[in-house]
Amino acid sequence: MDAKDVEMVTPFQLHRALDRAQALDAEGRINVLKQILGTGILAVIHRIPQTMSPFSDEEKEMVVQWANNQAKGADVSGRDFAFHMLMTLAVTDSDWQGLALRFSRNEIYDLRQRVIERFLQECPDVVALRIFADNVVRMCLEKIETADLESVHGEASHMHWVFICLERIEATDRISSVAYLFANKFGTALPWSVRRRVDQFVLTIPRMTQRIARVPPVVWQPRPILGSVPFIADHFPCSSSGKHARSQVHPLPVIVHRPVDPSSVEGALREGWTVRKENGRQVILVKDGRAITRYRPK
Repeated sequence: MDAKDVEMVTPFQLHRALDRAQALDAEGRINVLKQILGTGILAVIHRIPQTMSPFSDEEKEMVVQWANNQAKGADVSGRDFAFHMLMTLAVTDSDWQGLALRFSRNEIYDLRQRVIERFLQECPDVVALRIFADNVVRMCLEKIETADLESVHGEASHMHWVFICLERIEATDRISSVAYLFANKFGTALPWSVRRRVDQFVLTIPRMTQRIARVPPVVWQPRPILGSVPFIADHFPCSSSGKHARSQVHPLPVIVHRPVDPSSVEGALREGWTVRKENGRQVILVKDGRAITRYRPK
């Protein structure tokens, strides 16, 4: 290599050196590859598999080692890039099986949508595909089993991934099992996108009333009807004449609190519900994302 090729500092110089690396000898290719990987410029590193392939064993080992170090970083984009690079370098079935076993550890929780999709679509080895799909399903089920009815919509993506992975490995019996699991745990609270998949296997979805009223219901007790209030003669000014003193003392008004049925429209309005729609006697009220139906008296 020339002296000017040794000091590559700009992306333009790196791209030019990468284009010329194919015509270099083994030592020159390794030097160029070492310099490009040392810069960490992903736009240039992304072109390495297309430009320098086929790799020698030493060159492939260098790129794999760089990707492994990049996958340990805290940057999410950098980890995704490293995972994609490892899948690009995977050629044989043993390479894919090694990736599947690697992702079966804690790194399975770092995988994002595009990485999972690519592995499921491009993996040619049945054993590696089954290992990877089983680990993705296990990870998703761990998160789903700890979710409650309030967070069911946030777990919809994990439910979809369970169905996608099991369909990819054609595990029909397991698809039916997880469909019953989702139906029994969340019932009618399932999101519609998941409900359509579950309905193919479960005939009757349990109705979940807990999602309609998450707070404990308030026991309704009618207020007592207050009687007349006694006179308070000292509270009112009176004349000195006893004849007119009694006539100027006025009784306090009688306040009668009538009990309100909480199942009526008026009772729901007092509890903070607001009217959303009226259809004759039928009134639909909403509160905190929930809806109830009440009827006005005839």
